[in-house]
Amino acid sequence: MRMEIKPVLWALRPLFITLAAGTSIATAQAKDTKLNLMLDWAPHGMHAPFYLAQAKGWFKEAGITVKIVDGKGSASTVGLVGAGQADIGHASLSVMAIARNKGLPVTAIGSILRTNEVGVIFSKGMHYKGPKDFKGKTLNLHFGIN
Repeated sequence: MRMEIKPVLWALRPLFITLAAGTSIATAQAKDTKLNLMLDWAPHGMHAPFYLAQAKGWFKEAGITVKIVDGKGSASTVGLVGAGQADIGHASLSVMAIARNKGLPVTAIGSILRTNEVGVIFSKGMHYKGPKDFKGKTLNLHFGIN
């Protein structure tokens, strides 16, 4: 079975536009909307849809000129989008959620991954089965690789 990617990217158009800092849906209907897309890191596999859409001209067909910029980690990307220095960003949702909780004006609009890289690790012998088992405990979140 061959998956047609172009309709998927066309369907994502409102998502790109919604995430854009200071860009409204009405503006997006303009003939040529320019967006800077800040990645979380240098290009790798999960960024392929952005580069494919650009190479095939699908962004241009949708009336969007996208400049793809390499990032320096999710925290940096989220910060730049929140500060209005990048229009949209591709970053770890967990980092975005923490930044939003701290008052940064960012919004997650979707995920291109089926699963997230964030997990809970604990010592052998600890019998945690679910979120309720962490009640009253302190969790340490570390995003050094993001």
